[in-house]
Amino acid sequence: MHVNKKALVSDFLRSFSMGSVSRTGAFGCLFAGLFSVGMTVPQIDYSLAISLQPNWQEPITYATLGIHKGKIVSTDFLSSHEFILVASGHLQNKANPSKVNLFEAFQIANCEVEYDAPFRSYWVDCPMIDRLWKLRYRVKPGETKKESTVIEGDCSNCGWARHDSAPDSVQVAMLKEFGLHHLSDWIVGEQVFNLLKATSNSAFISRYQSP
Repeated sequence: MHVNKKALVSDFLRSFSMGSVSRTGAFGCLFAGLFSVGMTVPQIDYSLAISLQPNWQEPITYATLGIHKGKIVSTDFLSSHEFILVASGHLQNKANPSKVNLFEAFQIANCEVEYDAPFRSYWVDCPMIDRLWKLRYRVKPGETKKESTVIEGDCSNCGWARHDSAPDSVQVAMLKEFGLHHLSDWIVGEQVFNLLKATSNSAFISRYQSP
């Protein structure tokens, strides 16, 4: 049987505007009708992602991206704390519905998550997450250091970037390996964990810092 989709939507709008059916009932009838004529729901894949762009709370941005046919169709932002809980399997998320410990799956050590029962909250300690800002900045945002100290790298909050708030072209070229061609790009899915492994590797850090 042939059903005119435009007519179906038109009937829905008329019924809804006249108040002849409830909002819930109207939408239910519409969707039931559309699915009955073969309307398909787009397949969206969800992945964890990291951007070296800062946000108003943190120097690095974290998110769950919905991707359809290679294009980002949804962005749900996460704090670094939430990102760690999702990636470690402690927080339900579309990007990790089975709650797998992705740090263990990608053999990334030294990321600890513990549940503090009295406070009903999670305590996290992930050094590789804490130092991601170093890829973009010479000095941790919000802090100031003497130029001589920064040049010598003699400070706990010195970054690895060769410019004040951006890596240079050679460093950006190294980041292309992880899918980042411009600072505004997202690093997505498996590449996120490849980057985390790299920033835990002294050889990678040395190459990244080398003039």
